[in-house]
Amino acid sequence: MPLIDIRTLILVSVLAGSVFALSMAALKRIGTDHACTRKWAQGAHVAALGCLLVALRGQLPDAVSILLANFLIVWGLSRVYLGSREFLNQPPLRRLDLALGLIVLAGFIPFTYGAPNLAARIVIVSSVLAVLFLHHGWLYLIEGPRQPGMALLPARATGTILMLAASMMLIRALLTPGSTLSPDFLVANQWLQPTAFITLIVVFMTLNVAFPILLMSRMQHALEQARARYAHLSATDPLTGIANRRRFDEFFAAEWSRHQRTRQPLALILLDVDHFKQYNDRYGHPAGDAILRRIAAHLAGMARRPGDLVARYGGEEFVIVAADTPLRGAVKLAEQLRTSIAALGIPHDGMPTGHLTVSLGVAVMDALPLSQEALLGQADHALYQAKARGRNQVVSATGRIESPASP
Repeated sequence: MPLIDIRTLILVSVLAGSVFALSMAALKRIGTDHACTRKWAQGAHVAALGCLLVALRGQLPDAVSILLANFLIVWGLSRVYLGSREFLNQPPLRRLDLALGLIVLAGFIPFTYGAPNLAARIVIVSSVLAVLFLHHGWLYLIEGPRQPGMALLPARATGTILMLAASMMLIRALLTPGSTLSPDFLVANQWLQPTAFITLIVVFMTLNVAFPILLMSRMQHALEQARARYAHLSATDPLTGIANRRRFDEFFAAEWSRHQRTRQPLALILLDVDHFKQYNDRYGHPAGDAILRRIAAHLAGMARRPGDLVARYGGEEFVIVAADTPLRGAVKLAEQLRTSIAALGIPHDGMPTGHLTVSLGVAVMDALPLSQEALLGQADHALYQAKARGRNQVVSATGRIESPASP
């Protein structure tokens, strides 16, 4: 009476491989848009079919139950390996699955028909699978943790199981030549030969659990990245690349709430490009867009404190929020912005100066409590005064001209 019925183990490995294949196919159908799932499903189906043909040894010709069966097993497991390479963003190894299958097939033919040798066939297929499992496991142990969004525990568990599978195949390849083989391969009276199919069962069961987790982890990471990109885009002005009006509203509200707690001054500066409509009419809208981008970059480069925000307020207007900044500091910053933009020397024939200038209105909420709307209204009124009094100047909410217009 045999200790272990290899045919039963083979059928269990067929079942395990089929379940894994169906699981991968189901994941693809429900929308996991990874080409690797197709390779995993294909490989598992083919490997399971190869195992089934092995189980039918004696009922099918040797060309089918030996040659084709082992070709399919190696091709299928290689296909699963290629799916993992794709999943882990490794360079593709084209036709590796076919190449390994043909290597096994070429090695089996002389030991099946020329000089039949079961031990030689076992050494060939076990050696190929040992190398395949070894590198497959190495991918998950070494490359897996480097991948963004990778679930580390399932990746390391998968790599460890595949390494153990490689070890078992290597032991089988090394010990088979010195062992006593049963005349009927499907009836084993010692432990060595059944290990191949026990190994396949464990590998398929491990992958069936780990791969869906790894896929879901990757998808969750991609979803979080997409949300972060959307949040960035929703808060960014598409023309200038700085914060948009929505981001300004959020930031201003947060800083206003912080001011209510700390009573630290909160400054608001509104900036308007002087005679921008005339600039567009004279130089064209593409040139006007380029100027807005240049000014936005310049403003962002000058207001870089953690409590500062530069945003496009609308059209040719920009707004700067400066936390913990009293009136004197806000006026100084506004004047620096005015003079530095004038120093850019951007040609504007519609201006008396011959170059582009800006007007700025400054308002500060200090000890006197103000609503957000009131503070913004003060800055807007100050800007209106700067434009009404000749442009190219800074006016504070007190009504005082902080920098005279250049002649």
